Amino acid sequence: METYAEVFSNDELLDLSKGGVVKRNVIIRGGIDVITDIKTIKGELGITQRDITSLGSIEEVKGNLWVSIYDTPCKLSSIGNLKKVDGDINLKACIDLDSLGNLEYVGGTLNIRNTRIRTLGTISVIKGDAHLPIEMKSEPLDKIHIYGKVRYWKHQDQYT
Repeated sequence: METYAEVFSNDELLDLSKGGVVKRNVIIRGGIDVITDIKTIKGELGITQRDITSLGSIEEVKGNLWVSIYDTPCKLSSIGNLKKVDGDINLKACIDLDSLGNLEYVGGTLNIRNTRIRTLGTISVIKGDAHLPIEMKSEPLDKIHIYGKVRYWKHQDQYT
């Protein structure tokens, strides 16, 4: 099992990188509002800090991307420049997120339950299942190659 680098500031994240590339799994635990100067994470990217608002400069994550915050809602409202995630994406705790921006490819399952996202934007491929808000049920998915099943979920307010 590969270990994670626990990061508490953008400077710590930059210290793990070479030329804008981080070659390991990372968990952001605090101290970052917007990620800067990082283009690629060649591992998993986990976020347990509720105050991060944007993935900023990141364009690619080679592993899974997940947010895990249980006691309060996540403030992530933008995935920034992200275009490709080779693994699963789990953003179900990000109730302020309303767009997937320029994301084009998901190499695993996409889970965006309990978000304000109402369109899959520029995504062309989802290699796994798609777990979507019930409000997206009328959204046409015919231009997206979804290899798994599509499931729609009612919003659950777990923070009140």
